[in-house]
Amino acid sequence: MNTGADAVFEIVNVSLPHLREGLNFRSAAVTASAIHDVIGVSALAISDQNTILAFVGEGSDHHRVGLPILTHLTRETLDGGKVNAVQGRYSIGCPVPECALRAAIVVPLRARLQIVGCLKFYNTIDEPFTTQEIEFADGLARMLSIELELAEIDIQKKLTTQAELQALQAQISPHFLFNTLNTIASFCRNDGLMAEELLVEFADLFRRNLKQHHGFVSLREELDFVDRYLRFEQYRFGSRLQIVRRHDPEALAARVPPLILQPLVENAVLHGVSREVGSSRVAITSWVTDDEVVVAVEDDGGGMDPAALDAGGGIGMKNVQRRLKGLFGPEYGLVVRAPKEGGTIVEVHLPRRVSADTYALVEGAATGGSLVAFATGASCDVRLP
Repeated sequence: MNTGADAVFEIVNVSLPHLREGLNFRSAAVTASAIHDVIGVSALAISDQNTILAFVGEGSDHHRVGLPILTHLTRETLDGGKVNAVQGRYSIGCPVPECALRAAIVVPLRARLQIVGCLKFYNTIDEPFTTQEIEFADGLARMLSIELELAEIDIQKKLTTQAELQALQAQISPHFLFNTLNTIASFCRNDGLMAEELLVEFADLFRRNLKQHHGFVSLREELDFVDRYLRFEQYRFGSRLQIVRRHDPEALAARVPPLILQPLVENAVLHGVSREVGSSRVAITSWVTDDEVVVAVEDDGGGMDPAALDAGGGIGMKNVQRRLKGLFGPEYGLVVRAPKEGGTIVEVHLPRRVSADTYALVEGAATGGSLVAFATGASCDVRLP
C-alpha cells in the first residue's frame, strides 16, 4: 500500500474539485478511483450513511453502487465514529459467502461536526493492515473530510445568496407603483379610454415581469422591459422626458438576469427629471470591451456624488451593487460618474464570461421565488453566445 506524501498530494489534487460539490455518486466515484489507482489496495469504497456511493476493485460484483450498505463493519463505524481495522471475512461482515475481501480499514468521513459517510480500504490477502497503513487511511479521511466541510460552506453560501436574491426580487418599488397609479387616476378624470389603455399596459408589464422570472434573458429583452416601464414615465412627464438609446448589437446579445436595469433608470428619472424644471434627458447606452459588457444610464439632472453609492445610495442601486460584487467580485459592479457639465452616469460593469457555478446560482435563485418585481437589485450575469 503506497502511503507516501506524493500519494496524498495526487489524491487530493484529483478529488478536491469534485468533493467541493459535496458527497454524492459522482464525487465519490472520482475520489474512489483516484485512491484505488494510487495506493494499490484490492478494493476501495465510499458510502454515505446508508448507501454505497462508489466501489472499485474486488467485490464490485455484489458491493454494487446504489445498494444499501452491506457490511456490519461499516455500520459500526458510522454508529461509533471510530476507525475500524479488521482481518477475516467474518470480521468484515459481508453477507455474500463468495466475497474475496479478507482485510479492511473503515474510516469515518465528517462534515458539519457529523459523520456523513465512510472511506473503506480492502485487501484480498488474509493479513492485517499495518499500523502505518491504518494511520495513513485515517489521515487521508481527515483530508477528505476537510474538503467536504469546505463543500458544505460553499453550498450554504450559495443557498444564502439565493435566499437573498429571492428576497430582493420580492421588493416592489413604491415610487413606481404610486406614481403610475396616480398617472392612471389623472387620465380617469379626463380620458377614460386612455386610462383603460394604461391599465391594460400596466397589467401586461406585470405579466411580463413574472414571465421573466426564469434566470436569464438577453440584454435586448431586458431593455425592452425598461422601455415599457419608461412609457408610463413618459405618460407622466410628457415632453419633459426625452429618452436616448445607443446600443452595440453585440452587447444586446448578452445574457443577463432579468430586472437589473429598471432600478437605475427609475433613479435617473427621479433625480434627473422630477427634480428639474423644463425638459430632461435620460440616455441608456451599452457596449462591450475585451473582458466586459457595460451598460450606462445617464441623466442631466442636478448630479449625484459618486461617493454616495458607497455610503448606501438608493435601495435599488444598493441592492444591484451588492449583488454584482457578491457574484463577480470587487472588480465588477456599479460605477458612478459625475461629468463636469452636470448630471450623473451610472455604469453597470459585468464580465463577458462567467463560471458555470455563477450561472447555476442565478438560475437556481430565479426559479426559487414566488414574485419578481421592479426594484429588484437582482444579481447580474452575462454570457455572450
